[in-house]
Amino acid sequence: MDNSNNNKEGVAWTYKKFMGYAPMMAYLGEEGYLINTELRKGSQHCQLDTKEFLKNTIKLSRKLTDGKVLLRMDSGNDAIENIVECITPEKQIDYLIKRNLRKEKKKIGTK
Repeated sequence: MDNSNNNKEGVAWTYKKFMGYAPMMAYLGEEGYLINTELRKGSQHCQLDTKEFLKNTIKLSRKLTDGKVLLRMDSGNDAIENIVECITPEKQIDYLIKRNLRKEKKKIGTK
């Protein structure tokens, strides 16, 4: 959401090239119940402070279910620290994280 013409707290220049926020949200279940959210400054990289957000989200989800939980994250969150949060034995979280190809070296002769 473009917030360019206001003085709201936390509004900053986003990667989409307008003033706004960088919200982080976590939903649970097929119904999409909101269980955790943070309204972050628009200029904040999506991975900054995500480890703590994940810890809190996993703790909240375990209060609601002892069943399987699948975590899905964007390529901006392609970080080993997120995977470590999921695979610890006491958490047992399945995960899908979109691969960030910008982090990988290109092979010679490929586009």
